[in-house]
Amino acid sequence: MTYQKRLIAVSVMCISATFSSFIYTKNLPIVLVHGLLADEYSMIPAEKHIHEFMPDVYVKSVDLGEGRLTSLCNMYNQVEWLKNELESDPNLAQGCIIIAHSQGGLVARYFIEKYNNPRVYVYISWGTPEVGIFGAPDKLDYRFGWLNYIKNHAHKFAYSYAMQRLISFAGYWKDSFFYDKYLSGSTFLPYLNNEIDHADAALFKENICNLCTMVVVQSTREEVVVPAASCHFCFYQIGLDTAIEHLSNTDWYKQDNLGIKTLAESGRLHFKFAHCTHADFQKDRYNFIENTLPYLYFEAP
Repeated sequence: MTYQKRLIAVSVMCISATFSSFIYTKNLPIVLVHGLLADEYSMIPAEKHIHEFMPDVYVKSVDLGEGRLTSLCNMYNQVEWLKNELESDPNLAQGCIIIAHSQGGLVARYFIEKYNNPRVYVYISWGTPEVGIFGAPDKLDYRFGWLNYIKNHAHKFAYSYAMQRLISFAGYWKDSFFYDKYLSGSTFLPYLNNEIDHADAALFKENICNLCTMVVVQSTREEVVVPAASCHFCFYQIGLDTAIEHLSNTDWYKQDNLGIKTLAESGRLHFKFAHCTHADFQKDRYNFIENTLPYLYFEAP
């Protein structure tokens, strides 16, 4: 064997040993949080992806309440269900990583901001409307004209006590034409995102700034979250439902109300794109390997 071949062989052995050690390092447990009209079983494809690459990692797929029907319940109820699930699991005592789909990302982020015990080191959201929704899915608008009517008149009932108390997505319905009404009437999202002053605002920001990594994934084929840019903390300009205002141009970001700017400037905020439909985030191999897997190899300090 020539010197060059021996050198290559040794190099390959070293790389293989390093990669093997990297793969089998004891990593933080991973918690999977489902979205609207879903349950723990909807996250099975994601769990299979994780165990393919990380066979020894502990994975907990959470059922929020009773699953599909209770995913329509008040967002605060869902946060409490998540809190109870995480606090009662001794495998999570040293901290965890959360991967959440759709509405589940808002539930998970509220838990991080308000409680964060056990501590969440990495927050990954797939198709989560981080700054709200305003409108019905595009593919439905053409078939069901009444959805446009609901959108245009939702401000009359979406911020009522009954809707806010009973229906999950009313808590993150953000009407850009009636923004002041949203701030005063919505009982969840304005608090979650520190868009208004409240008693826990400093705590919420502190816990976001304490994250080691935040990864937010938007689909290029998004057909449920409107606008899709909400998955990247972008939303319609106030008074419009067509033009998107980029995150970096908002006063909310510039003033660092929630700590998102702190994460971005320290390299801990990652904006990613998937090329699957909203319902297929859990199944999509590209989304997992490119947008998720690199952030799972993490050991708590």
